[in-house]
Amino acid sequence: RDILARLGVRSLDEVIGRTELLRQVSRGAEHLDDLDLNPVLAKVDASDAERRFSLSTFRNEVPDSLDAQIIKDAAAVFSRGEKMQLTYSVRNTHRAVG
Repeated sequence: RDILARLGVRSLDEVIGRTELLRQVSRGAEHLDDLDLNPVLAKVDASDAERRFSLSTFRNEVPDSLDAQIIKDAAAVFSRGEKMQLTYSVRNTHRAVG
């Protein structure tokens, strides 16, 4: 909230897409400053009245997680305190496990 207030805005929604509020900082070493972010920071031609971002159209559906399957399979551990060992294949498409 403090940072938003210093920027003169009331919500994150007012900041999204406002690339003029960003600036590239120098890290003080040539090998750290060789990446030019100006193309990323360039403002897109759009009127201020247009929404730059919409949560309702931007949401990616996430499939059932591996965690949900693990909890289901380990029900006996939680309900009766049984000991068990479970093995799963974790892939890079699983965003978080455990």
